Amino acid sequence: MIVDGAISLLRERESSTKEAIINILAENWPLTAKGLYFEIRSRKLFHVSYQAVHKTLNQLETEHVLERLGHDYRLNRHWIQHVKQFGSKLEQTYSGNGSTLKIVPGFTGTLNFKFTNYSHLCTSLVDLLRRKPLAGKEKPAVIGFFDHAFWPLEFAFRDFALLKNMVASVGEASAVIRKTSSFDSLIAHFYRLAGSRTVSIGVDHGLENDFIVQGNSIIEIRKSPETMKAMEHLYSQVSSLQDLLRVYAQNQYQAPYDFDVTIYQNKDLAKALKEKMARLSRPEEPAEPAE
Repeated sequence: MIVDGAISLLRERESSTKEAIINILAENWPLTAKGLYFEIRSRKLFHVSYQAVHKTLNQLETEHVLERLGHDYRLNRHWIQHVKQFGSKLEQTYSGNGSTLKIVPGFTGTLNFKFTNYSHLCTSLVDLLRRKPLAGKEKPAVIGFFDHAFWPLEFAFRDFALLKNMVASVGEASAVIRKTSSFDSLIAHFYRLAGSRTVSIGVDHGLENDFIVQGNSIIEIRKSPETMKAMEHLYSQVSSLQDLLRVYAQNQYQAPYDFDVTIYQNKDLAKALKEKMARLSRPEEPAEPAE
């Protein structure tokens, strides 16, 4: 497998020639076998024969790490893409402290997860709701009560597609958002574009933590004081996707976030929260026609 080949480069001591070739071709390409041999020698990385370089090139080509154009070699674009995807997945896993929301239908007891990456938390929750293991035999509709509306700070358009797919999968989604920052308003707009039934903003729902309900399952999200402070600051800085890009470029999204997620079954609480949603939800009023 191509990704396995990438991992082997990290763990095999005898792969130094492979690493050298890949590193050189990552900076300068295409190169011939002789060009690579002389480049390794000029960098004084280690002693290697031309025959060893030629043999390693053949191996890397067989493993689809390299592609040859005549006598020239360069990195295989498909291999680059696989390494990129692997790195993205690895970063996502580690940024969430290895937490994944893999839950089987009919789970019992209480499940606890910790996230230190806000974007990973957002996309993990949406994917979990989309798959509907929490719904059981109940209607899979989703309701959420938030202090600040949830949105991945490392936003990609596939994240919006995931949200849209989730709403389509569960059939109905509603949210009540307490805060009224410009970023909250923008996120509420995205919620509506994704097909959410009602999204109410600036409504005090009276809940200390954030709650999401699907079926009789409760997702309760607790934020540390430092996280709440960081979110207050960040949400005051963003009113458009352009602002979000600026925040990303300045690494402001890498604040010390700390989220504790608890998932449990509670039929009575689920019913009470659904009734609260029915009382607080306000259908969107139609916009005034332009004069």
